[in-house]
Amino acid sequence: MRSTIPVNLCAMSFSCCSIPMTFVAVWAFAKYSTNFVLRAATTLQFFGAIFRMLTIPTGSYWPILLGTILQACAAPFIINCQIIICNKWFSDKERARATSLLTVALPLGTAVAFLLIGIFFKDPNQTADENKAGLASMLEVQGIIFVLVYGFF
Repeated sequence: MRSTIPVNLCAMSFSCCSIPMTFVAVWAFAKYSTNFVLRAATTLQFFGAIFRMLTIPTGSYWPILLGTILQACAAPFIINCQIIICNKWFSDKERARATSLLTVALPLGTAVAFLLIGIFFKDPNQTADENKAGLASMLEVQGIIFVLVYGFF
């Protein structure tokens, strides 16, 4: 029972953080350049990925909670920049199509991520320790990919 508490809190963190951080994102995009705000948001996501990877050496789920909260706080900045980018990069005729594609990409990406996690990292025949090791592997792969992408851009 106690080990499910951080997992449930992680799931709720995106819901709890999205509304207040959306207002912060609107304020930040109005006050600072898009480049600066996006760099700050990706840096926050980077540190969230690092904290999530700390569950591997510690063997605890609590670093996942802190990392997920950091990433949940950064998500509205990334999501809300779509319209700004579409307004800058696309003409009036292309803007609606581009915004629609970006809006559809988020739920499709989430669905694909859940599908891949279910296929590769969850087996009902495994013990809790084996499932925990699978979660640690998933976090390691996610963290490595995020760190590499962050380093290149």
